[in-house]
Amino acid sequence: MSKKIKERKDKDLVSVQPEMLSIVDSTDLDSLDYDGLVELGLGINEIKGYSKWLLGKLGARASVKYGDLKRYANDIHEVYESLHRYVGAYKKYTSEDPNFNPEDYHNRVPWGMILLVAENSDTPVTLLNELTDKGVNSVEGAYREIKTKETGVEVPHKPRINLYWDSYINKWKIDIKQTELPLIDWSDVKDQLLHYLESIS
Repeated sequence: MSKKIKERKDKDLVSVQPEMLSIVDSTDLDSLDYDGLVELGLGINEIKGYSKWLLGKLGARASVKYGDLKRYANDIHEVYESLHRYVGAYKKYTSEDPNFNPEDYHNRVPWGMILLVAENSDTPVTLLNELTDKGVNSVEGAYREIKTKETGVEVPHKPRINLYWDSYINKWKIDIKQTELPLIDWSDVKDQLLHYLESIS
């Protein structure tokens, strides 16, 4: 790391607490209660999310200065499509508010929600604040609010479809709550599923 980057590190590149990683490694995890484990998990997730924001910041500079985000993604061992999304989010947020920092939403919203909002609005700061003012604090909640606003129809919660492995028959099984079946449009799979079920009866 160059001397210049070291000098600027605390201000421009990293503002999350870097010691969080060493705290997890040096803590006796067996002595922590559940809330303690949650607190550490939130801290690590915050670092993970913020690192994606920083990758977007760096990728934006690399693409502007050198014109090749694919090369930059390859050189830093990041999936290009993911880096492209991070750069897009970074540009949109800072275009609306040059001082935007996802850390201002620490423990309020996950990174996925910040990314989703950017991909669905040209004024993501405004939309993010609207959502958090309503108490929305999850990716699914944000998605439902955005789609409800777009369509004018209230979007219900996403049905929980769980797949679990049955080792007795060596096949995957589906677990869906009966009350959630009507929330799903089965028209696309109905004929395919009926045909398949007939073939195994």
